[in-house]
Amino acid sequence: MGELVERVDERGRVLGFVDRAEAERRRWMHRIATTICRDPMRRILVPRRAVSAYS
Repeated sequence: MGELVERVDERGRVLGFVDRAEAERRRWMHRIATTICRDPMRRILVPRRAVSAYS
C-alpha cells in the first residue's frame, strides 16, 4: 500500500482513506497539501518524486 489520502465528496466531507495512486487513477476528489520554498534569490524549489515500482 502506498500513500494514503482522504477521499472527499463535493462538500469536502471525508468518505474514507484511499491509496493516492488509486484516487488519481479513478479521478476521485482527494485532499493534498503543498509548500512553496524560495531562496534569498527568489528561486523556487521544485522537488521531484522518486520513480515508484508501483506506478
